[in-house]
Amino acid sequence: MGLSGDQEKSDVGPEVDPKLKELVDSKYWKIRPCAMYKMELKGCVGMQARFYQYFVDGELKDCTEWQRDLINCEKWTDYKDYKAAEEVILNEESRIKKRFTSHNRNNIWEHRASPPEDWDKPLPEWMQKEQENTFLYHQAKAFKAGETLPTNPLSCNIM
Repeated sequence: MGLSGDQEKSDVGPEVDPKLKELVDSKYWKIRPCAMYKMELKGCVGMQARFYQYFVDGELKDCTEWQRDLINCEKWTDYKDYKAAEEVILNEESRIKKRFTSHNRNNIWEHRASPPEDWDKPLPEWMQKEQENTFLYHQAKAFKAGETLPTNPLSCNIM
């Protein structure tokens, strides 16, 4: 049956595995709006995307993951199908893990646990002088003094 069939609706309710329900309830925020999965799918199977994939990567990518995520997102949104939500969440977590692989394997930059102690020290004097004529400087100065400025007190002419 399709998405509107009774079979999918029967999976919802007290028969849901408590561990699955707990997992989804704690991580459902990772599921993007379904429109995002639709855009990702369109961006994967569109003519421009296929042209790019072929000439840059040398092969066409498999877009079924985006299609499955779109279908599962719609099942979750429409019917609160926990199994579908779990699959989308697991795919999102694998994408995040893949995206951060290079970052986590980086052995050139030292990862900090906290910011440097002097991270908020004043800027050098020459840099402060350069910023004196900026819009942001005047807004910050007025804000600290409790004044309200017109929306555009300074004008910028680009020639």
